[in-house]
Amino acid sequence: MDVTWLDAETVRALNRIALYDYETHEENQGSDLEGALHRPRAYHFYEEATSLSELAARYAVALVRAHAFQDGNKRTALLSIRVFLKANGRTFDYGALDEEAAEMMVDIATNSVDVDDVTAWIRRNVEESAA
Repeated sequence: MDVTWLDAETVRALNRIALYDYETHEENQGSDLEGALHRPRAYHFYEEATSLSELAARYAVALVRAHAFQDGNKRTALLSIRVFLKANGRTFDYGALDEEAAEMMVDIATNSVDVDDVTAWIRRNVEESAA
């Protein structure tokens, strides 16, 4: 299975998009953005995971918990789910569920959910893109 992966520059750009005017686009010193981005890829290769929803969930969990940026980490993770799935032929549309999406990102940050919970939530809101 060929997967299109996120890279650090893309995620940095997503962080800029996610920020409000008064927030700072700055990486936290000592944060491990590259490590967070490598986790889903390593899981895919070593565990032979093929579920794009699960890989997207692993991106979200890794990015939220890495807290790589000064501001907007949860919003950046949410945008990363959408971009990763879109790059791989899926549409992630939480639509009117903005509040639910925000709650899911907070739940990731507070360790109230695990990867399986996030995967299930993504699966409920994803569809194949029209070719």
